[in-house]
Amino acid sequence: MKTKIIGRENEVSFLARSLSSRGKLRSALITGPPGMGKTSLLEHMTGKILREEKNYLILSPRVEDLTDPLSLCSSLTRNTRVPGGIDRSSLTEFAREWGSQAVALAREATVSTDSSKWTEKLADSWVGTLESSLRSDNPLMQGVTPVLILDDLDLFPKGSLDWLAGPFNQAIRKSPVFRRARFVFSAKKPTSAIQNFFDRFGFEKVRSIDLNPLSPSQCEKLAARH
Repeated sequence: MKTKIIGRENEVSFLARSLSSRGKLRSALITGPPGMGKTSLLEHMTGKILREEKNYLILSPRVEDLTDPLSLCSSLTRNTRVPGGIDRSSLTEFAREWGSQAVALAREATVSTDSSKWTEKLADSWVGTLESSLRSDNPLMQGVTPVLILDDLDLFPKGSLDWLAGPFNQAIRKSPVFRRARFVFSAKKPTSAIQNFFDRFGFEKVRSIDLNPLSPSQCEKLAARH
């Protein structure tokens, strides 16, 4: 049974509408102190998109999984979702194939003398594996819109941010799957490090959504639920 969000209905509706096939939003940053509901907001936004849109691909790695770019790729793979009306066999194939690729790349990393070339190969391999799994005859390839959700961006390891802004960014720019890509981030507050990441990624404008504290009545409703 779907749980109703309390106090963030307007933000959920705005983001889902703006990220929909009719919306124009390319990137957004949700900010607010810990406990303000950023993660819950993103989860409800994701659910609404998956219920209402057809050819969407949700990619939402978990920050607690991340130690390096390879672990980021694995978390991206495990946390890829599509709408209920789409056959999920392509995602199963993707996860299986990436598992084999990840083992080989991990071995290669231990002997590689050029880390920059290895990180580029990692990005190209992950994107290429996704592309081959979502074949041209797959409905998901027909006007697919990927949404990359990076919750707690300010907690991402520096190596993962560098890889996202560098090799991964270059790989998705060449990919037909990511032609319509949208991006949603969350953090406690805007920082110079986050702005530097946005600049390196090439975002001209990121929509800022600062979450305000819940009202007393909303807090009562939230407390009653628990």
